[in-house]
Amino acid sequence: MKNDRIQLRVSDERRARYEAAAAVQGQTLTEFVTQAADIATEHTLADRRTFILDEDAWERFNAVLDAPPKVVKGLVDLFDCPDVFGGGE
Repeated sequence: MKNDRIQLRVSDERRARYEAAAAVQGQTLTEFVTQAADIATEHTLADRRTFILDEDAWERFNAVLDAPPKVVKGLVDLFDCPDVFGGGE
């Protein structure tokens, strides 16, 4: 349930651009601005997550990171294929 407001001060030109973009997307101004804010939030917070591990979980996590990489035959086969964009060697 939506019960809170965020008020923004923007120039007339900026508001007009936001409204035009919202109309192109078939959205209300609120929907457009909220969606844009949600996307920016996810990008901003994506690499700032906190991981809390107990001692045992921390040791297992580090063991996985320190282990040599596994050879995955499907990936080896994929990288052996010619470059579909023609830029490979």
